Amino acid sequence: MEANTKTEQLARKALWLRPISTVYKMRWTTFASWRDAFLLFWVFSLVGHILEFAWASIPFAISGMSSHITKIPLIAIAAPYGLGALALIWTVYPLLAKGKIGVFWVFVLSAVIATAVEFICAAIIVLWLGHNPFWNYSGEPFNLFGFVCLRNAIAFGVVSVPMLYWVFPYCNNLLRKITVRWRSQLNASFWVLAISYFAIQIWVIWFKH
Repeated sequence: MEANTKTEQLARKALWLRPISTVYKMRWTTFASWRDAFLLFWVFSLVGHILEFAWASIPFAISGMSSHITKIPLIAIAAPYGLGALALIWTVYPLLAKGKIGVFWVFVLSAVIATAVEFICAAIIVLWLGHNPFWNYSGEPFNLFGFVCLRNAIAFGVVSVPMLYWVFPYCNNLLRKITVRWRSQLNASFWVLAISYFAIQIWVIWFKH
């Protein structure tokens, strides 16, 4: 009887750690794939931006974060979050979906890849503007050129686990349902969001900095 109880507990634990089932494949030559990728990018950029606002408001927030986050209007949404999410969806999620990696490696790979994306974004901003007016982690231990830091890398890894296990599959399943029922409306929403997003980015980068 006790053995059965332990088996049931392990089964419930395994079910809890199982990602939500979804079908996703990026087809690089189709409009639908790029449309869906942009919409996922936009959603995760917005969610990441909101979370950063919340993170910057707590006492132990990473130095250099709270000072830069208020410079970016919420409507501009921070691109590194969306780019990082897409990078994880295209690289880590396929391994997770096939059962090749578990929670630990999802955390490690996500932390490394998301941090690499943030570093590249910071480097591009510095090359473009001559400095990074948006974030600077120079005051943090284990930082690299102030572009990235260890504490942020760990935070990326922690947040990425539920994102890849549950949030992304849920969003992708919802997107597939909307595509079936309201394809034309979804396409129209994509064009509105894409045009407004890039217009706002140009305004924030070129005119405000």
